[in-house]
Amino acid sequence: MPTRLAAARTARGWTQGQLMRAMRARARIDGHELPDSGTLRVMLSRWENGRHHPAPFYRRLIAEALDMTEADLGFPLPSWLGLRLPGLGTALPKGPPYPGGPFFVPATCPSAPPPLTPKHHQGPHTVSRLR
Repeated sequence: MPTRLAAARTARGWTQGQLMRAMRARARIDGHELPDSGTLRVMLSRWENGRHHPAPFYRRLIAEALDMTEADLGFPLPSWLGLRLPGLGTALPKGPPYPGGPFFVPATCPSAPPPLTPKHHQGPHTVSRLR
């Protein structure tokens, strides 16, 4: 059974070479160069047969070249997001997202560093003079 990527390419009537040319054109717009044609063809083949998943950079290029979303092409969410949406895994985490920002480490975490506090805090509106 073909992957959604392979199905989308063939539904558009494109060969792998045509998709690669469209990817190259899109990459050049952003100032990037892609690997040589042989290497890119092997990569595309592995993505289309499901042996590998493209990196986020290539997911975006492919989606833009085919005028589709990454989700339409069946690409999984990057693992660093820590989210799994219904239909793609598990439900969203409970509670407010990122209570202290995306790099928040709870104070109860044993590996959390001590909070940073200035030694001579003079308040937000005080200007110190250099001597």
